[in-house]
This record gives sequence, C-alpha cells and structure tokens, in this order.
Amino acid sequence: MQLQVATTPQKYPIFVFPPSITFFLDDQSTHKQVLTLHNPYDFPIRFKVLCTAPNKYKVVQPEGTLKSRYCIDIVVRHTSLVSSNCNVVDKFRIQVQEHPTKQTIGHRDIEAKLLLGTKPVERSTPDPEMFQQLPINETRQQQSYALVAQNKAIDKYTLKPPKSKHDLFRGNIQNKNTLYLTSDMKYSVDKG
Repeated sequence: MQLQVATTPQKYPIFVFPPSITFFLDDQSTHKQVLTLHNPYDFPIRFKVLCTAPNKYKVVQPEGTLKSRYCIDIVVRHTSLVSSNCNVVDKFRIQVQEHPTKQTIGHRDIEAKLLLGTKPVERSTPDPEMFQQLPINETRQQQSYALVAQNKAIDKYTLKPPKSKHDLFRGNIQNKNTLYLTSDMKYSVDKG
C-alpha cells in the first residue's frame, strides 16, 4: 500500500497596479484603463482575469503566461457606459497559477467603478496622502558627521573625555585647557 500526501500549494503575493480603477461616464479618456501585473519571482506564471460583471467590460488579453521578472499591461475597457451602472462596484480578480502545474498560487482583487461626470482636475494643493521625499541638506548632514569625527579626534589626542560641548546652532562651547581641532586640522590651545 502506497501513501499519497496531498500538499497545499504555497501562496504568493500578487503584484498588480493600480489597486483600483475608476471610469468616468462623461470622460472618454477614462473608458480604457490599464492594470500592470508584475512577476518578481524566479519562475514563470500563468494568469487569468476574472470579473464579477463580464458583460460590462472587455479585456484585451484575459489570460496568458508571464516570464520570470517581467510585467504585462492588461487593458480593461468599460463597454456598458450608462448611468444605471454608475456607483456600482465591480471586481476583477487576477488569478495566478504556477506555470507547469497550473496550481493556483495566489490572486488579487481589483475594484472597478463607473462614476458620473468627468475626471477631476488635479488639485493645486498637494494631496495629504501623497508622500514625497524630503530635501536633503547635505551641508548640515556633513557638518554633523564632522562634529562626531572631531570629538573622537580630540579624545584620541588628549586621552581624556572631551570637555567641550557643541551646540549645533552656535558652535563650540569652549572650556579652558582643552585641545580643539579646527576644520583644516590645525590645533590651538586656550591657556586662558
């Protein structure tokens, strides 16, 4: 008698962008949207696009194979542009299978909505949810690192803890009989 063990296929995260799509009834430029499916894995995958309302949409390539470390654009066109379909949430499911075995290894659901009107014009004020990189003040950062190195150099040459304190805004607070190294690595002694 031979035992057969059924193994559950490993589930993988599925990477699709954007996470939702919005169509606008009066804006023809939004009637066609693009979903990008990424395959970051070291093996090829098969994908299939499913929908809760297939009669409202046309998908150019609803299934296929995606090579390892590639991406594909899936074009979704809304074909039932009537006001009775507005504000209804439909869903697309991108189902992914392991290529040779055809076992489902994951899926991602994407919401789709048709709204009345046109796509709003971009806001002149930044969106509070839109994050941007902060500017880097390299001189301040380099100055901070230089101060750490300078304090270590003082310790090294005096063989005692530094007696000087440094205020980032006003510079050194000098104590008597302390050796200070300047930025050009000269030294001076305050004998006060």
